[in-house]
Amino acid sequence: MRRSLVIGLAMGTVAVAMAGIVAEAFAQARPLDMIRYRQSAMKGNGGYLNALNAYAKGEVTLVTKDTIKAYAAALAGTSLEIPGMFPAGTDTGRTNAKPEIWQKNADFLAAAKRLGEESTKLAEVATGGNEAAMKEQIGKVAQACGGCHQPFRKPLPPASR
Repeated sequence: MRRSLVIGLAMGTVAVAMAGIVAEAFAQARPLDMIRYRQSAMKGNGGYLNALNAYAKGEVTLVTKDTIKAYAAALAGTSLEIPGMFPAGTDTGRTNAKPEIWQKNADFLAAAKRLGEESTKLAEVATGGNEAAMKEQIGKVAQACGGCHQPFRKPLPPASR
């Protein structure tokens, strides 16, 4: 338990430092580059979550707790970047971002934070290896993703789902 607390505190400290660095780097990116970057990052998140959901539904059995931890860490890492991925000027062009991201930014940031929290919890649960607990937490991660997509992302065209 103590080790988990120390690791959690260390991860939190690194996360705060990384968020500042990432926000500064993103602020300097051109709008089209930022849109492409965030679309790639979100597609990666979708791939990780689809794989986790396949495991949770029993569609695949070759998934190890280390794989789940890695996917959860990737999702948590991306969630730290989300606040910086949507700077002013990236709301036009080929993007599925809704105006509500900028209009209700505090709600958007809270949704991104929730994804990070639930993903981090999944990595912690995976360490224990309890299959039922991992599957339950995967559901919470999926809910966190949907909690952001529903209010802040335009529906995707059928071909891109």
